[in-house]
Amino acid sequence: MTDDTPASISLQAADTVPQPFTSQLSPTFYGCYLLSSLKVGCTNHAYVGSTPDPVRRLRQHNGEIKGGAKKTEKKRPWDMVVVVYGFPNKYAALQFEWAWQKPHLSRHFTAAYPGAYKGTRKEMMLPIKLRVLSDMLHLEQWSRWPLHIHFTSTVAASIFGQFPSAPPRHIGIAHGTLVEVGRDIRKEEGNVILLIICHTI
Repeated sequence: MTDDTPASISLQAADTVPQPFTSQLSPTFYGCYLLSSLKVGCTNHAYVGSTPDPVRRLRQHNGEIKGGAKKTEKKRPWDMVVVVYGFPNKYAALQFEWAWQKPHLSRHFTAAYPGAYKGTRKEMMLPIKLRVLSDMLHLEQWSRWPLHIHFTSTVAASIFGQFPSAPPRHIGIAHGTLVEVGRDIRKEEGNVILLIICHTI
């Protein structure tokens, strides 16, 4: 389930008032994310979604504010362990989200990995969702996109790092808190600004 709330990324530290992240380059940031349940008995249960505001969306999933997906209510609390961003637009992010959720129905997967995914309950678990992400980065549909993958969980990062095929070299990999996703975006946009300046002088 997606979050269509028109919000920008919120940067917040534990002891500060949340400040909205805005940018003239990407005022409508939209990313995909992977949740992992922290509820006892639900280890490795996962959920894939998309949002313009990861921090706010996690609060919704955990019932702190209204708007969380119905499917995630019974397995609260959740941790947002991966955020993927760098999509050319919201529509592209939604396509990526759908294929990440349903690889067995995606024509890109069925052509490249026939029979690899069958839509079983096991495929909703964290390790499989990370494998799907790894596979997606090597499919022609997405392999050339300037994506960034931000891990907030060392467990998720470790599982992802064990897959035989490393992500394409141009894809950025970062580790840190969810709040730092916004800082990564700001840094990346600064690099883009410098690139534009260099090409115009």
